[in-house]
Amino acid sequence: MAKLDALLMPSAVAPSPDTPFQALVDPKIRLRQTVSAINFWVRRANKFGFEIMVVDNTNFAEQIKAALPARTLSSRLLQIHDVPQLTLKDIQRGKGAGETSTLIQGLALLDLPGDAIVAKVNARYKTTNGLFLVDELESDFDFAAWPRPYLDSVDTTFFVGKVKYLTTAFDFVYTETDDLKEKFVENLYADYSIRNPLCRFQRFGYSPAIKGQSGTTGSKASALNEFRIVSSIVRCRKQFRDNLSFIKPSYQRGSNK
Repeated sequence: MAKLDALLMPSAVAPSPDTPFQALVDPKIRLRQTVSAINFWVRRANKFGFEIMVVDNTNFAEQIKAALPARTLSSRLLQIHDVPQLTLKDIQRGKGAGETSTLIQGLALLDLPGDAIVAKVNARYKTTNGLFLVDELESDFDFAAWPRPYLDSVDTTFFVGKVKYLTTAFDFVYTETDDLKEKFVENLYADYSIRNPLCRFQRFGYSPAIKGQSGTTGSKASALNEFRIVSSIVRCRKQFRDNLSFIKPSYQRGSNK
């Protein structure tokens, strides 16, 4: 069983309208969604004891803080920082380059040891089953995500990794990503994890259940109905596994659940 040490939330409250495939650019809407997501995650961080690092690349950290309620801001587990705004080159390469640049800087600000476990989620998203997905992981892994075999990619809305691995993965993805050349982060993370023999990859048992609005399409996502059913089954299985020593776990590192 894995334990989350930190949540890394890249933010762009006021993205450049010149960013390719950027449909949602209204700062008022994005700020409201960011505040709602931070409130959601801080409640869980206060209960389960993991750090939260919000890093905004559009110089909106102070506006985010001003919009948050005092009870959220008072959490010792929450940090909100501005990072240098994106270069024109990164903006032209698309959302993937901008987000990955922000992740690199946010991971450095966390300053955690190499074996610490960090999850990534967009600062406007709530992953309603995110902590459950982490809890179900075996601790001996480098990177965990939901694979999409039919797209030769992984779901990057929510993923988990060890700091040492994420440091090199972020560098690789940042160097390679270019939306206009169809070099998308979803495929690059798959290249660096599933198809990387040096990576101890685990897949989530099911897709992250996201609540939020896509910046690319403007469409809204909601928590998956299957989670209510699957989570009950998995929790029952886990209880039997923990209490009855003769039951062998039905999954191992790197295999499907």
